[in-house]
Amino acid sequence: MGIGGIQMTVIAPVTEAKRKLLELARQAGDLGKTIMLTRRGKPYVVMMSASEYESIQETLEILSDPEAMASLEKSKEDIQAGRLVSWKDLKLEPLSSLV
Repeated sequence: MGIGGIQMTVIAPVTEAKRKLLELARQAGDLGKTIMLTRRGKPYVVMMSASEYESIQETLEILSDPEAMASLEKSKEDIQAGRLVSWKDLKLEPLSSLV
């Protein structure tokens, strides 16, 4: 991940990427950069670490699950309404009493 949680993107033409593939793969895999490869000056392919890709896939899976999204919306409503349980109280109470 980049500075302050912002992902840094490297932009390179495909022809340059052929010569620098190992270096670009290191930047994506080890340094967390996203590599945007261009063809004829237009975005063509993106290279990123496997963990970043998996994270995006998991996020898309959650966002496409109506039940998960409804649960998240209910949680937001509970927070806004002040229906919260402190960590201390949670540790002291059996889970069955909170449902």
